[in-house]
Amino acid sequence: MDLGNYYRHLESIEREIVDRKLDTLVLGLGPTAWLLPWIDRKLLVGMRIWGAHDIERIWPVDDLVIMDTPQHSPRLKPGTEALKFCVEARPKRLWLYKRNAKAWRSLLHHAMRHVTTDVDYFVHQNPVLNPGEEHPRHFLLEWGRPHTGLVSPTGMTTLAWREGCRRIGVLGVEMDSDHRTCQWRKQVDGWFVDMARQAHEKGGAICNLSPISQLKLFRSWKPSASSSAPTNGSESQEPKKSSNTASENTATAPSK
Repeated sequence: MDLGNYYRHLESIEREIVDRKLDTLVLGLGPTAWLLPWIDRKLLVGMRIWGAHDIERIWPVDDLVIMDTPQHSPRLKPGTEALKFCVEARPKRLWLYKRNAKAWRSLLHHAMRHVTTDVDYFVHQNPVLNPGEEHPRHFLLEWGRPHTGLVSPTGMTTLAWREGCRRIGVLGVEMDSDHRTCQWRKQVDGWFVDMARQAHEKGGAICNLSPISQLKLFRSWKPSASSSAPTNGSESQEPKKSSNTASENTATAPSK
């Protein structure tokens, strides 16, 4: 990844981390996520960092979420570097999409079994309801099970919230025109705005840290857009014990 045109955004990303008092990062694989090794390490102390699939080519995350399978994703087919990063990752917690978990368990190292949890997501492009469930009328941050949509970061964000993270910054979800997910940009943008509004109304925060993101509504959303009285965010809910794990990342920056 050539970061030459992106280093100038470091200052604004760092400023938002401080100003919004973030304790969690959700990473996509877009250009600004590759800036993470260059962010002031002091700002990442105590952060809980989430990422999906082969994200560890950028940074060793605390929580790795794997949704697709080698059988259904060309990027993860046997022999690819992406699959190698998934299989060799050693996160503190590994989350597998329940419907695909069996396919991964035969590939993962046995040492990962005790930190692996299956997640029963509600997936919008394949909306299978569990007994007694009703189809949600809109994208919900809190529901019987975490929502994912058409991209992994939406699912990671709702899972992070369920796990007690309350001040979440989303980085590297640009959805540019050259990315395979760009056709879903409008829906994903709306879902993140829904999450930001709902988080704010509950005293938390979910914000878009990427200055170049094509998720324009999510990037520009401010607490004043909330349908309830704004909160200062300092009275956020106590995170679950599992969200208090500090990141101990010591990875070197990626080569250009």
